[in-house]
Amino acid sequence: MLHLIKEFDKNYKVERKIGSGGMGDVYLATDKRLDRSVAVKVLKINNIDNLLNRNEFIDRFRHEAKSVAKLSHPNIVGIYDFGNQDDTYYMIMEYLEGSNLTKLIKNSKHKIPYTLVVNIGIQMCNALQYAHDNKVIHRDVKPENIILNNNGIVKLTDFGIVLMAKDIESKNNDIVGSILYSSPEQLHDSSSVNEKSDLYSLGVTLYEMLTGKNPFNKEEISDSIKSIMFDIPESPSNIYTEIPIGLSNIILKSLEKKSNDRYNNVKEMKKELSAFADQETILENSYIDVDNKPSLDNNLNGTIRIKNTLVASSDYKSITQRTGINKESTIIKKNFNIKNYSWINNISQINQGIKINSDYTKISINKILNNNKKFSGFIFIDNDIILFLYKGLIYGAINISKGEVGNNVYKNLPDKFDSLIYKESNSNEILPLIISNLITSGLEIYKDLDNINTNLRDFLRLLLYKEDRFDGFIEISKEKIPKKSILYVEDDRISQLLLSKYLKENDSPYELFISESVNEALERVKVNKYDLIILDYFLGDSTAKDFIKKYHDVPIVLTTSSNNSDILLEMLKEGVKDYITKDNTPQYFKRVSTIIDNIIGTLGGADIGPKNYYIAYKDSIPVISLITDNNGTSETKESDIFSDFDLDYCSLNIYAYSTDILTSSIPIVMKNITLDLDKKDKKIAGYNFFIESNEHLTLDLESKIKNNLDIKIISNHKEQPNIDQIVLSSLYYKAMNWLIKDYFPLINHSNKNQEMSIIYENLTKINNIRFFVDFSGKEIPIVLYNNDSPSIFATFGNGDTNSINSFIENSIDIKKSLGHAEALIYISTEMYDNKAIDLFNKYTKPSAFSLFTRKSNQKGIIKVDDKKKLQLNLIHYNVKTNNFDSVLPPLF
Repeated sequence: MLHLIKEFDKNYKVERKIGSGGMGDVYLATDKRLDRSVAVKVLKINNIDNLLNRNEFIDRFRHEAKSVAKLSHPNIVGIYDFGNQDDTYYMIMEYLEGSNLTKLIKNSKHKIPYTLVVNIGIQMCNALQYAHDNKVIHRDVKPENIILNNNGIVKLTDFGIVLMAKDIESKNNDIVGSILYSSPEQLHDSSSVNEKSDLYSLGVTLYEMLTGKNPFNKEEISDSIKSIMFDIPESPSNIYTEIPIGLSNIILKSLEKKSNDRYNNVKEMKKELSAFADQETILENSYIDVDNKPSLDNNLNGTIRIKNTLVASSDYKSITQRTGINKESTIIKKNFNIKNYSWINNISQINQGIKINSDYTKISINKILNNNKKFSGFIFIDNDIILFLYKGLIYGAINISKGEVGNNVYKNLPDKFDSLIYKESNSNEILPLIISNLITSGLEIYKDLDNINTNLRDFLRLLLYKEDRFDGFIEISKEKIPKKSILYVEDDRISQLLLSKYLKENDSPYELFISESVNEALERVKVNKYDLIILDYFLGDSTAKDFIKKYHDVPIVLTTSSNNSDILLEMLKEGVKDYITKDNTPQYFKRVSTIIDNIIGTLGGADIGPKNYYIAYKDSIPVISLITDNNGTSETKESDIFSDFDLDYCSLNIYAYSTDILTSSIPIVMKNITLDLDKKDKKIAGYNFFIESNEHLTLDLESKIKNNLDIKIISNHKEQPNIDQIVLSSLYYKAMNWLIKDYFPLINHSNKNQEMSIIYENLTKINNIRFFVDFSGKEIPIVLYNNDSPSIFATFGNGDTNSINSFIENSIDIKKSLGHAEALIYISTEMYDNKAIDLFNKYTKPSAFSLFTRKSNQKGIIKVDDKKKLQLNLIHYNVKTNNFDSVLPPLF
């Protein structure tokens, strides 16, 4: 058919037929003028019957073709030309080597991973948003019209030329297929189609990719239509539990029957999808294929690959990559934004763990820890909150939707959960600790190292291959890469000015240099390096042809006011990358900018945009390599992990793993800790000497005694890293250190020291401190011992009357049964209110006698019975200043 069209045959050579659909046949052809492959779609006008006026369709086709031809977007298939002859209508389009989503869904033996679905969805949102902003509605978004090219870029095709089901007979299978993706309003009235109809169709497409089935597909077309109009689809997360509930809710919102109940636009949908993406353009510059053949591992059949990165399979695998080392290491190459936390689930594969039925959250967490004493792994709560556990302690937490990390997450855990999954990290026990460090930053060792002051390559070799093996991660920032340079060879001052102004106003990432003659340009290229040359064909001293013959090491774009096709074709043959007709309009400079972007990249390009690498090590062996940039995938090489880096334009931050645990795990640590108190020098008198001699301390003696007191940490946590560091930074240790070394001198210098006789005497005789001690079912958080006798009970709280009352009552019960304890200390992290003061006055009385046989009016003594008593002390800890203060009884 096409060879009968003279104009077509003159410019294009048909190679073969590559596809056929309800609206036309598609051919691969060669553009003879530009020597490039194109796709030619020949429309089947004969399929239209009397339901739609033939002339009306032709007018509509012309209008739509013109509208779509104006769209220039990386996620939209470009239309180069359209025409007709003898009732044969054809369209010349961008040719893509790849396949559509229908084939991807059909050929995937396993479910397409939701992160891949999300990123395809985001690219489609980008395409539709651009089209809608330009007043173009697609009308037929479906998997068949979404193409994955071999560079991993998703392309939307067939804009606006497919008619609705009521316009063409339903026997047409292509249109029947379109019905399954049509919104209720489309089926009811095709004239009501708008942006939200495209959004609905995208939602159906994403649903099918997630679940492998169309939610409205029935045996009979009438049942399908009925389902579209009335049925609410099952949530994808109910079909496959690894799909996040939040993602399912996004899809279901886009499928609301009433358009007003959907998102207002695709931009809103894209924003919510982004929370579940590794990076908006993860597929950019990556090869996508459905590999149904055994490759690295016989168990990897059906794995979907992005380049060599495994993103999903029946069992998540990583690539073993380093030989000659006894301990196996793995690199999981992942493209992500370090603050976009959905990548965590891909690495940890939490969803493949053990599920717990709905229950109280903290009780369930304690059950997991109690049943798995040295549990290292992840706990995933309500598809949103992740806890990172290493050897039975919680080292980190994150709330993905809120972007919160650490103690604030644990403090605000829901009382009950809808879903809780826990997954042990058997193969790589340190993985939870690594992820926790990546999202919060570890202990900084080196900051902003660069090649100006340090030989980075030698430095890294020393770091990684020294005898003391490296545990930590390296952050590599490529933030100093210079802008790419363009030489503009043009003697028209207005054109020079307008292009410079356009690039500046649009914040283009290029430096523009001007030459006004060929001779000047030739001199410039001898001494300067340029990434692109824009060359006017006619210049005062010569022509572009002279320049091209002498210099062709850099891509050249030709601008000309001439329409002589022979000259232009000759220049293209000489190696010119592209040409454009000059007219000095804003549209002209926009086209110039687009050509520049296509040839040497945009701000997010791999060679221009900032790029960060996070490489985590255990025993100097790389465990995870994570990569983030603004515009696609960039891989490290297994043979030399630093070979891709131009270290001249890098800065390094190096971190050791921080082992800060959450406050929820502090009691677990402290329960296995004892603080032993001893004197470094036995000859120096202790505090008790001054009690017995009834003398006051001098400041010099006080300082000497304090420095002579040695507090040793005795730990049963033999396998935990840096446990002493955790204890020393805990509030428990800080409080006891203050109590032993500072509280006694404070009392000693008080004018009421005699009235504090009980605690005054017992503090000086303490020789060890234990934590979370059980006395017949009543647990006391801090117990200070005089030899083996519990002498002082202490606890922390927020100063509320209930917790103070509970602490006092428990202590009184223990005092009645043991008889040993002499004093109680309550430490509040918040200010005491009046009710707490009233409670102190209610429980305590003035001492009937003192050590020095003098009556006291100072309240503070709790009378247990005729022979037993306790002294109560209220202490305040100021979180902001990190200071402790005595509140009651008053010392001054």
